[in-house]
Amino acid sequence: MKIGVACLAVCMMFVACDKNNGNGDDPNNPDNPGGNGSGLSTWTKVTSPLTDSELRCIAFGNGKFVAAGDNSMVAISSDNGKTWTTKKIFVQSEQRIHSIIYANGKFIATGYGRIFHATNPEGEWTVVDLRETLDFRHILVIYHDGTRYVTGGTSGEMAYSTDLVNWTANTTNVFAQEGEAIHGYAFGKGQLVAAGWKGQIAYTTTPDKDWTLVSNNFAGHEQMYAAIFANNTFVVVGSTPTIIYADNPAQTWTKASLNFITSFNAIAYGGGYYVATGSDCTIAYATKPSEWTKAAVGNIFPNYCSINGVAFGNNTFVVVGDAGIADGSTIAYTTVK
Repeated sequence: MKIGVACLAVCMMFVACDKNNGNGDDPNNPDNPGGNGSGLSTWTKVTSPLTDSELRCIAFGNGKFVAAGDNSMVAISSDNGKTWTTKKIFVQSEQRIHSIIYANGKFIATGYGRIFHATNPEGEWTVVDLRETLDFRHILVIYHDGTRYVTGGTSGEMAYSTDLVNWTANTTNVFAQEGEAIHGYAFGKGQLVAAGWKGQIAYTTTPDKDWTLVSNNFAGHEQMYAAIFANNTFVVVGSTPTIIYADNPAQTWTKASLNFITSFNAIAYGGGYYVATGSDCTIAYATKPSEWTKAAVGNIFPNYCSINGVAFGNNTFVVVGDAGIADGSTIAYTTVK
């Protein structure tokens, strides 16, 4: 069972989910300074401040990258991933942070039945406990669709809120009916898309409504771990590897042809590029979701590591993950040229 990958962003969403829908080929787009993307093949590894905690997700907001992982820890960078400081956001427990996003001026993270949020990630984090009110356990993902926050859990648990305080469960969604985990959300063209285990993808106009299961998504029974809406396209990534995409979630999804093997954990968009990350230290990038290139990261990452999260900001992609067979975490960045 795979637990705690973010990003999702939804990390991202968010989170590893950058909802920039502009044309990445337009040189006047501020997210695309007109380069050829060669920087996406060259990544710089930095020393992680967390030597005993795996990083599982990352988000960008208000000029800062904030990564989160095990032991209730977050790592914070104000210089585009070059240097990092740390903060323990929940002193009562060694909480595993599964996902993190930036929305409405706040960083928002999820863990074991709890939601954490802070305007200043170096300061105090507010804790919202959903274990008793909604009987939630592992909250794998959180997303904001422009109106509401929505969460997803290990057995298809879903809840939504406008204020991070009052939450309403949706127990009739297709994931809860099957008891399958929800790992990713994306919103675009008036549709909220959710992705999870056994290749399940569903969509709705708002999280309190009925969800429609996509039957032609080409994901098979692969586990889908992250979703994004960017450049006018929905893209979902998962195991084996699997990358599927569609202009409209109700229409036929297309599976990208990939010439490498990995399991993708996260996806982000910025500077005219999609970046997906996964197992075996894999980073792949594309200007359109049908054609992907594997970054030649060489030996900058440890053996057998997993890149769990990716986020974009200030013309920079930052990835985070574990340290392979050793304890600790891995961080690297690249600038779009």
